[in-house]
Amino acid sequence: MKPTTLLLLATTVLLCTACPSKTKTPAVAQKKDSAVVNGFYIDSSELNGDPYKNFSSSADTAAVQSLLDSIQPLLNGPFKEWASTFRNFQLSDFRFANRRPFDSVETISRKDLDSMLQLYQPFLHYSADKTKAIDLYSASLYLEKRGNKYYATGDVDQTGYFLDINAMQQQAIFHYGPSAAGELAAWQQPARFVVGGIFVTDDGNRTPILLIGNTDKKEIYYFENNNTNCRQVKDYTAPALRKVIFE
Repeated sequence: MKPTTLLLLATTVLLCTACPSKTKTPAVAQKKDSAVVNGFYIDSSELNGDPYKNFSSSADTAAVQSLLDSIQPLLNGPFKEWASTFRNFQLSDFRFANRRPFDSVETISRKDLDSMLQLYQPFLHYSADKTKAIDLYSASLYLEKRGNKYYATGDVDQTGYFLDINAMQQQAIFHYGPSAAGELAAWQQPARFVVGGIFVTDDGNRTPILLIGNTDKKEIYYFENNNTNCRQVKDYTAPALRKVIFE
């Protein structure tokens, strides 16, 4: 079964407690009083507190357009195969939807960090200097290595993290339920990364979404595709996940 399908199956919830031998990084739990705002889970109790205090979700139009245009080289490189799974994919069809800060900082113990890296290292998206990484999988794919092969079960919910390896800290950058998924990530600059994903519309079509994050400012920009004819017509599996056997 494809990993994207696993993330989108609302009818099957695979609990981590059923897999005690599997290791995963500490995850940010989805709060009870949260709501989806432009693709993000926003905790209403945090809107008036850190990290949301005095944070505006709006942004300068020209600056946002320049930011979006700047990722075109990725579409000719690491995102090329992903973009090709969509019919009528054009960067010009994306529109700014929202920006928000990263979630609060979580400190990871050296033991937990080493354990997570030992298992998930091949599946992290590292910065050029290997001091930072984007983690799309550890909170939703529960891996087990048997010999030289990886086996996994999946969860319908997905949390993506920015991981500061030297500081032993992580911050959630998005929380998705069964109607969306982050499919791949790449670093564009030392402090800028891009996540490509899908959003499932009410009529079942999978449309592309783009998230652009800044690790210096600790904020992320969310872009939607406004072309109703742009839809994913074949499944995409990230290269690192192609060697995983899904159970």
